[in-house]
Amino acid sequence: MERGLGRRRQEDRVVTLSRAPVEWLFLDADAPVGPLSSWLADALEHCAWSCHVVVAGSDGEGRLLGTVVDHLEREEVALVYFHLVADGSFGPAPEVADLMDAAARFQDQAYRERTGARLVPLPILEVAPGADPGPALGTAGELAARLAKPSLLLRDAPDEAMIAAAAALGLRLYLGSNTRDSSLLEILTAAHVLDSTMARLDCAGRLLDPCRAHNVIAGGRVFDCGRQWRRGRSRGGLADDRAPVWQPDASLCAGCIADTVAGTGPSMVANQRKREGRELALRTSSALVDTGAHLAAAEAAVTAVELSQTPEERADALIQTALCRLAAGQLEGADRALLEARVNGAPANLVAYHRAHVQVAWRDDIEALDRFSEALDLGPDSLSAEDLHFEMAMSHIRLEEWADARTHLEQAGRPTATIAFNLGVCDVNDGRAERALVHFDRALELGPAEEDLGRIRFFRGFCLKELGRFEEAVEDLRRSIELEEPELAHHNSLGFCLFKLGRHAEATACFERAVAADPGSAIDWANIGVNLERLGEDERAAEMYRRALGMDGRIEFAREGLERVGE
Repeated sequence: MERGLGRRRQEDRVVTLSRAPVEWLFLDADAPVGPLSSWLADALEHCAWSCHVVVAGSDGEGRLLGTVVDHLEREEVALVYFHLVADGSFGPAPEVADLMDAAARFQDQAYRERTGARLVPLPILEVAPGADPGPALGTAGELAARLAKPSLLLRDAPDEAMIAAAAALGLRLYLGSNTRDSSLLEILTAAHVLDSTMARLDCAGRLLDPCRAHNVIAGGRVFDCGRQWRRGRSRGGLADDRAPVWQPDASLCAGCIADTVAGTGPSMVANQRKREGRELALRTSSALVDTGAHLAAAEAAVTAVELSQTPEERADALIQTALCRLAAGQLEGADRALLEARVNGAPANLVAYHRAHVQVAWRDDIEALDRFSEALDLGPDSLSAEDLHFEMAMSHIRLEEWADARTHLEQAGRPTATIAFNLGVCDVNDGRAERALVHFDRALELGPAEEDLGRIRFFRGFCLKELGRFEEAVEDLRRSIELEEPELAHHNSLGFCLFKLGRHAEATACFERAVAADPGSAIDWANIGVNLERLGEDERAAEMYRRALGMDGRIEFAREGLERVGE
């Protein structure tokens, strides 16, 4: 019954969302274009009226673009954003010129009809490893002047000059995940996850929701989303599935978002979005904590550290990293992060407080007490002095230092059920059952948490047993067994009370449950023997006495019982 931050854990489950119209299609153009073009013609009829078609690879013959144009000519209200990856290392590629020509037709139509253009060109100019990005920058500028919205895909990490030049032209930079063998689909679907998550940044509780509705088509197969594609879980082949729907496995979304955010640092730097990226990483970390995914939360927090621009920001992100690592059991990493946070200006008392919890997790309560004392001496500030006293009391309780624990509990603020309970624990262990009973009654009056009722009832029953009030003790001990998972002490205490009340059959059953919980409990084997003897089952009683003495020859009442019934 320790006070602390409550955590909500999302149980592992598979959640399949309702079907929804697909808004994004990611096409692997390295597959045979004929079947893909035929599939796309049917698929567009089932997509949202406004959709994105992303062609990851060369559409050299223009068949995919032609399919989109045919669709737009048939469907007068349809709108398609056409993302086309093309080689930008040597100036405008032919497929980009074809895209711009097709877009111009719809721009002319929009001008005449005073409407918006229904084919929006979004060329992605890929710069090969080691190539000069200059031609791609020049081409991007020319395309922007023709009402396109180009971007660059870089296989090499951009330098500051490249970042500045792209920013001046308003270009987005896609990065190949710092590896030259990243597939185009991998880069573009990861960017989609990032964009979808960024769009929900201010939507409380929805950060880990599924992405915008999309399908991935690769290797002649259809996949519900990028995560499913990376896992090789297809929905079917092109010939089998010609009406794209979006029905993702939502249980995969948190992991997908976590992986994406953890690797987004370089992209955020390249696109001059460090502040937004840091905010996203911190909020994602907090959302992952709520699901119990502490390791993934720690990795997101590390990204926030990388994107921090001031010592204060870095310190805050390091504290978050430390708390996530602590919850995940990575204690050395948690302590290192806290020490680094202190170097970056985190409040000394706060660092000492969290380092104390690391020591608690290491089961070093002596060191933890030193850290809690340090935090208290430095001045609580944002911390509560009452909370510090409570934490110190809990360390003393674990060290069985009852008087010191009591002193700190008395300084832990106004009485609560938890404080009253732990005062009772101190008194029980000091042999003050009458006084302890008052504290346990007070704990019940103050309204404890439901999960704590069983423990309070057990200790109350134990006190009543010590005071010889066996009938009352039986009632509390039975209730404690109903409320929490019983341990050896539950069965032993209840069995003792029933023995004292002469209810030997019931007592025997209790002690049998005690040895089932701990077969090495010699005293409980002897207790079974005593009760069987009282029931007149001398042969079985002798067997129990022998077993008890075989484990511990010092149990005198077992030796005396064996002399009476066994020999």
